[in-house]
Amino acid sequence: MQKKFLTGSSAFFSCLAGFQPKDKDWIVLDDAPKGYKHYRQTSTPGKCVFEWRAASADELIAYALDHPKPAMQIIKFLSPDFAAHIGLSIVQLQRLKPLVDALDPKHRYAAVIYDSYIENGDFTLTDSQREAAYQCYREARA
Repeated sequence: MQKKFLTGSSAFFSCLAGFQPKDKDWIVLDDAPKGYKHYRQTSTPGKCVFEWRAASADELIAYALDHPKPAMQIIKFLSPDFAAHIGLSIVQLQRLKPLVDALDPKHRYAAVIYDSYIENGDFTLTDSQREAAYQCYREARA
């Protein structure tokens, strides 16, 4: 069985006026993947799909820490629907700080989201936190 989740900037900023994504990013968890062992990425104009073998939060965290590049993979763990589906807790999320610290300037907005989640103790953003993350996103693309 497959389960699909919106991720990337669209997952956080689609609700904001003026947001114009270059593409939409999707995570697909698959209970019975074919053609890959852990992970596969496919990109077409306007859409990127990140397919992952379905696993527990701890297994996915361990894989991310063992394979820390690209650091932007932190974004999947920040997507609230994905986090809820894998049973990710804020305590577990904190283990991924090395990925956050390694983000390039273009993806630092994910650090703002991560820090907000840690501060809130939950996978939610206030309007001002979302706006701060969006401001960081826009500045990196100016």
